[in-house]
Amino acid sequence: MPTVVDAPYKWLRLSSLAMTCAWGIIAGSVGLNALVKSNQEKSSIHHAVPPPTIVIINTSDIFNSGVVLTTVSALIAATSFLFVLHHFLSSFSIRNRKSITTAPSTGPGTASVSDHTPQEIRVHPSARALFVRSLILGFLGVWLLATLIPFTVFFATRSANVRAFLGGIELSPNLIATVEHSLGLTTVYREISYLRLVAVLPWFTMLFTLFSAALLYLSSLDAEFAHHDSQREARAKEVGKAEDKANQPPAGGA
Repeated sequence: MPTVVDAPYKWLRLSSLAMTCAWGIIAGSVGLNALVKSNQEKSSIHHAVPPPTIVIINTSDIFNSGVVLTTVSALIAATSFLFVLHHFLSSFSIRNRKSITTAPSTGPGTASVSDHTPQEIRVHPSARALFVRSLILGFLGVWLLATLIPFTVFFATRSANVRAFLGGIELSPNLIATVEHSLGLTTVYREISYLRLVAVLPWFTMLFTLFSAALLYLSSLDAEFAHHDSQREARAKEVGKAEDKANQPPAGGA
């Protein structure tokens, strides 16, 4: 059975993935909280306005980007968790197989296979698996960055578009602003606390995601080099044993 060794940067890689998962959960939670509170505030305003007044609140710019941001953060958390979980489950399975195949033989004249056959070294996870995982996390990290940039711009520069109609006549923006201030409300995004959390915390998620992707990619390169080195050493041992056997004198010679 081939000798299985852990891929480079094992604990650093797992720690980074765990932090990525944690920050993905945090970013997804604050994003979901913002979506819920935004809908609750809109509903409370609509219920507080007496008929026949009609209020239209348009937050589609920051709402749409917030939905995508929350979704990507949840995907990052789930993906990182699955990567960590798969690592430990597969490691446990490998240890079980190793304990079965390396059970000592009690028969006379038995010899270990490793005494005659060069041991192949396999890296766990494989270089290809690490590379695919780096691509997945890299894609999610770039996607999150592409969502964070417009969300942050909307948060810093825009406000909700509020229109009110009374008996089919649109009320002036000045009158709407006066009512907002009297009710203690604001339409400016950067003055809303739950949006401020969404504009800040997911940046840490993005950084950890891209760091984990880069670390997985470096691990895949080192794992590939280690695999080639083990194959080269195994071939060299085979050649050396063949030469030693050829140089041995024939049995029973004078």
